[in-house]
Amino acid sequence: MYLKIMMYLSIVALVAALFVTPNASYQVFLQFLVCATAALIIWNAVRDQAQYLWAVAFCGIAIVFNPIVPLALPSRVFLAPDLLCMAFLLVYARAYEARPRWSMASVSATERSLGPSALWRDRDRTEASRTSLGES
Repeated sequence: MYLKIMMYLSIVALVAALFVTPNASYQVFLQFLVCATAALIIWNAVRDQAQYLWAVAFCGIAIVFNPIVPLALPSRVFLAPDLLCMAFLLVYARAYEARPRWSMASVSATERSLGPSALWRDRDRTEASRTSLGES
């Protein structure tokens, strides 16, 4: 939930930075917002899905938009990283929403239940199928 909110806030802030001439305070706010979003995406990509390519891509974005040690670039040069970051965020947002999620009912409603009794049921089914085929 927090990841979606941060992604869409970053996208809106990057779009606003394209149309409005950003002053220094807005640039710092944008760097904090995008860097925090990139950190959340890196955390999510590594921890939940083990998608290391996304993690590496957003590590680069976090370095470019680092507010603690910022890159000394003119504001108009930041147009290309802004567009690139916005594209990455839009693609990741689409991929994040398209990922199938398991509901609790589908996880718990499996044909074979796990547990000690499952071993005995499997053995009984195997024996029953052997006897019905005429094997001994």
